[in-house]
Amino acid sequence: MTIAARVSELGIAEILHFTTSNGALGVLAEAALLPRSQLKDSQNLEFILKHNCDTRKDPAWIGYSSMSISKINSKFMSYSEYQHSHEPDLWWCILAFSPKILSHPGVVFVSGNNTWPRAIKQAGEQGLERMFAASVPGTFGSTITRSRSLPANQPTSAEAEILYPGRLSIDYLTHAYFKDSLHADHFHAQAHTLGVELPDSACIVDEAQFHG
Repeated sequence: MTIAARVSELGIAEILHFTTSNGALGVLAEAALLPRSQLKDSQNLEFILKHNCDTRKDPAWIGYSSMSISKINSKFMSYSEYQHSHEPDLWWCILAFSPKILSHPGVVFVSGNNTWPRAIKQAGEQGLERMFAASVPGTFGSTITRSRSLPANQPTSAEAEILYPGRLSIDYLTHAYFKDSLHADHFHAQAHTLGVELPDSACIVDEAQFHG
């Protein structure tokens, strides 16, 4: 079965990446989501660069953007918010991309958090399938068992990752989630100013998306 066919079968509708308001502006300015290794080379991002966290704990993968299937890693979201708690003017959004990107060359599927030593990293159909297995390796020798109540479109581990290589065009951005309407309006206005065409329906206010 192809990745596209399996994505359709599972009902996967969106691939998610959460970011700061500065990061969202950077995506609009570059017309793409860039991995950490390319951010420093962008003149557009020189003065607005703001990482989700100070250091990346999987430095071998800084050429990839970390994304989630159907639901964000709320644990990492909370950690990132804590790291930026001293910046009251900063806000967050979740960018949602088409699941078509899962079929792009070089995409790596990770069964759990990419920093976990036992997490299984694999490309192709088998890598995607492994994310939805009945059980996957956890931390410290533990095993995560798939809950019967877990929706079919969510990976077995809440911290499972998609590693997307290089530049991801904004052409694949379908919508974005915000905690309140002011943030959504701000993002939409920035897009208009930068010449990025977004329908009003692309900005969705849904605070529940930011929590586990």
